[in-house]
Amino acid sequence: MELAELLVTKLSSSSVGTLTSQRINPAIGTTGTQVPFVTFTVTNIETSFALDGAASSLEKTTVQFDVWSIKHSQTMQILAALRSTLSNWREGQVKWCVWNTQAIEPSEDSEQYAGTAEFTVWYDRIQRIRVSGIVSGEDFGIPGVEGGAPRLDFSQPDNSQYLVFF
Repeated sequence: MELAELLVTKLSSSSVGTLTSQRINPAIGTTGTQVPFVTFTVTNIETSFALDGAASSLEKTTVQFDVWSIKHSQTMQILAALRSTLSNWREGQVKWCVWNTQAIEPSEDSEQYAGTAEFTVWYDRIQRIRVSGIVSGEDFGIPGVEGGAPRLDFSQPDNSQYLVFF
């Protein structure tokens, strides 16, 4: 999954989703969007490198969240929920998420409050799935493919037991 999908899924199923009625988008809110809502933007991506100098699939990504609400207290509550949900998040492709900063101020254009929070997310672009129950040399076929499918050999302990999807 892409990082934006992971963030929306994580936040929608948390107290952030409850407080915003699931209005969490990886885009900029438009005029007339019902408040409260949260938008987020990737502001920086740094590729990690392995010891041999080759680029790895791990990215250090900075994400800015913008919270919009009509009450200062509600904006603070959503910012606190963001922080508690995402701080030290480690799950699947997300290797680590840390809180950086936050701020809140009245919006100059309307009678709303705008809150901002920034997080750094170490994210693995490659989705790895652990394969279990496959015996060395056992066929695992794809329906409709003539002659079977490739075989995985897990007879040696050093062989990789992951399938990789790009």
